[in-house]
Amino acid sequence: MTTNLKIASVLLMTLLAGSAASLRAQPADPAHDHGASGGVPAGPVQPIPLPPKSPFQFDTIIHDWGKIGDDKAVTFDFTFKNTSAKTVKILDVKASCGCTGVTADRTIEPGANGKISVTFNPAGRNGREIKTVNVTLDDPDCPLIQLTTVAEVLKRIIIEPGSVGFGELPYGRGGAQEFTIAGRAEGFAVTGAQLGPGTPFKLEPVGQDTVESSGQKLPRFRYRVTMDPSAAIGMHSGAITASTTDPSMPSINVSIFAVVVGNVRVSPDRFPIRMTGQTEPFVSEVMLASPTGKPFDVLGVTVEANDILRAVADLIPVDPKAKVAYRLRVSGTTPPTAGEVRGVVKVRTSDPDQAEITIPLTALFMAPQNAPAVKPLPGQK
Repeated sequence: MTTNLKIASVLLMTLLAGSAASLRAQPADPAHDHGASGGVPAGPVQPIPLPPKSPFQFDTIIHDWGKIGDDKAVTFDFTFKNTSAKTVKILDVKASCGCTGVTADRTIEPGANGKISVTFNPAGRNGREIKTVNVTLDDPDCPLIQLTTVAEVLKRIIIEPGSVGFGELPYGRGGAQEFTIAGRAEGFAVTGAQLGPGTPFKLEPVGQDTVESSGQKLPRFRYRVTMDPSAAIGMHSGAITASTTDPSMPSINVSIFAVVVGNVRVSPDRFPIRMTGQTEPFVSEVMLASPTGKPFDVLGVTVEANDILRAVADLIPVDPKAKVAYRLRVSGTTPPTAGEVRGVVKVRTSDPDQAEITIPLTALFMAPQNAPAVKPLPGQK
């Protein structure tokens, strides 16, 4: 590996560290099904048993809705009896997911019956779903009871993947991605699909086959989306509108997104300035770097912002000989009053594909909390 590429690789790892952290897979929620098979193991679900000193005796603490569609919410009432000799209050009921709503009788006298109603909204879900409801009581011997619901959601129309994402594409390379649309309605078909105007994407049908889902063979329609290699550097998005024979969902949308990157990467992508003091110095910095290790020169920098900031730019080469990375620093003075200032920093480079790079500058200046009263000038009341 050349010295330039080594420097660029180290810098790129540093630049992307924050972005990578946000893109890492989040810890799996065992009660939440995300995929076609739900990511939840098949087989019986073992709920947490009632505590030995529970004042409530439930008819059941688990409910299985079985196979349900994704277009209608379902509700089940967990009924119980207060078998203790004291009045018990339900202080709180909380579901493990925002797709599940819960209502409950709050004060249960000795010997009285009560119910906790659980409503599950399967919209946008597919596969096995396991949800829990935590019931908090005012009973010190039994402060918490957990209820469980199970469902196998049969998504009416399955789009895989749910959106077409190209990620980052080097300028001039282009790319291609495929997606499929399958449906459960009898005689399901996609009768047409088209892209919105003004995008660098192209859509074409690939063919039709079948796919098995929850024991049912579904007709599936395949499409390919290609990205124009000449697409400009920056973010691009679009939407596909598909028409179907399903009367419940005659039209569906599929989103597309891509980021075309050049030889010069800016990180972060803007100058963020956020301060509470007035007429104080500020500094904000970004990094210009080549992820490929290809050298480039910065020919000039211009700050276009409100004169009140008195902002200036300083360019600091990370390695003057390698010319693969530069620190670009903007400094100035905060205004005497709170408010927002927007501007841009324009960078001219020797890279033919990025002769000029525009970096947004957003400055938010807030009045400090509990700021002391301003003393009047001499001669003023």
